[in-house]
Amino acid sequence: MSTEPTWGPSTFVDCSTDSLFDVLADARRRYALAYLRENDGEASFDELADAVATRERAERPAAASEDVALSLHHRHLPKLEQVGLTERTADVVSLTERGGSALETLPGAAADPADD
Repeated sequence: MSTEPTWGPSTFVDCSTDSLFDVLADARRRYALAYLRENDGEASFDELADAVATRERAERPAAASEDVALSLHHRHLPKLEQVGLTERTADVVSLTERGGSALETLPGAAADPADD
């Protein structure tokens, strides 16, 4: 795997192994990637936020959908995009080829932390 950053048409993509592991260390980001993979690689932002909130409520009943949506929009999706795992248009989040292979390469990457 290349550790050199690459430049896309208008995006900086950090391809370092450390960056990839850092991004996948967060359960919310893994849940988002797993949901995209299970749904043909794309979903509307609202659908993705609802799915992640639903999964988190199974673990923490107090997880609020609005809080999940805000953190996905401002924190988690930008990090996933920065390492090239997802792409976003106005209202659609898509799993990239790299995003799909990251989950396949790391067994249990989308599993619940409690399962470890």
